[in-house]
Amino acid sequence: MDFIVVLDSSSSVGRPNWRKMKKFVRDFLDDFTVRDEFARFGIVRYNRVVDTRTQILLSAYPNDLAGLLAAFDRMPYNGSGTKTGNALNHTADVLMTSGHREEARDIVLLITDGASSDDVAVPAQRIRDRGALLMVLPVLPPSGRALNMDQIREITGPGNDHNIIRDAMVRGFEALDEEFSRRMGILLCGQPCSN
Repeated sequence: MDFIVVLDSSSSVGRPNWRKMKKFVRDFLDDFTVRDEFARFGIVRYNRVVDTRTQILLSAYPNDLAGLLAAFDRMPYNGSGTKTGNALNHTADVLMTSGHREEARDIVLLITDGASSDDVAVPAQRIRDRGALLMVLPVLPPSGRALNMDQIREITGPGNDHNIIRDAMVRGFEALDEEFSRRMGILLCGQPCSN
């Protein structure tokens, strides 16, 4: 499987919640066998711009979980604005091409707490047109502001509400715990993904 994680690091997330999000993703990554014949990971962070400096391409750590986790640990938090469409275009243009394996199942997981200020429908369709499973983990913002479910559905596509992971829509960033991370691994692998 080629698995890409797209992380919202806009100012609405906040540094304490960014740490919770990173721990959740780190726990999730740690449950997988990272090897060419099993799973490769790409990770990118965005706000109003995509952080290309610290992005992790699929080809960067094909057989090296420790290296992948170390690179992920160095991914910083900063930024303002939420341009999810821009991040999805970058995912389609860069992350889904650099190190992509034709025979591998493609999964893109977007974790976001806010409405995007740019179009998401066309960029999301580009990812889905490539045959990728595009899932969204919407997280209730710390402000308590309602999530834009219409926009989230534009990302997953018509009739794909089952690709919206709803666990954090009520409890927000507090829901991003180790148990939820383990359940996510089982959901996406169909079995525990441990080494």
